[in-house]
Amino acid sequence: MKSISSGSSRLAPLVLACLFAGQAHANTVGFNSVWDPADTAGNLLNGYTISATGVGQSASANVSADHSQLTLNFNNPTGVSNSIFTQYAPTAVLPSGVVSYHWSITLNQSATWLFETDAQAVLPTNDAHQFMSAGTYSGDVSLNYATGGYFSFGNVGFGSGTPQSATVVLSNFSVVNTPEPGSLALLVGGGAMLAIARRRKKAA
Repeated sequence: MKSISSGSSRLAPLVLACLFAGQAHANTVGFNSVWDPADTAGNLLNGYTISATGVGQSASANVSADHSQLTLNFNNPTGVSNSIFTQYAPTAVLPSGVVSYHWSITLNQSATWLFETDAQAVLPTNDAHQFMSAGTYSGDVSLNYATGGYFSFGNVGFGSGTPQSATVVLSNFSVVNTPEPGSLALLVGGGAMLAIARRRKKAA
């Protein structure tokens, strides 16, 4: 009996260590893994899409070589009042977690604009088209994302005043994953195993 207790006491910490290591490894820093929307050449990755709803509108996305920065360029050469959406299509591939990053948008013309992302970055703050002076605006955001939900790195709406181009730069990106229910069950089970092993060792 004593040898079984001793073996269990050694096994339980190992189980816990593996679980914690797995969770830490799953977290994301920078635009990596499934959270990487494009390469340095502007090729879209992992189901990331760009949809321009107005005639002549276009947009591009590229991630820096070190995966620390995402740049989105929006173009509206004819000044039409439509929007460009940049978003993930198969959102089931994105893990649940706390998504955080710094955002910056440069409006190249004073006009009516609307900018929003799914990390609660909204310009203007009333989440509606409003006349904005040309310039750069920025902020930091964080949200709890659930797998399967809509996610966008930046949508730009063009209103009156012939807005023609804008640039969005995102950085300091990170995702702290939410453990899956199965992982939590294993973690709780591992903790219980450790407690039982310690009680047996004391009893021996």
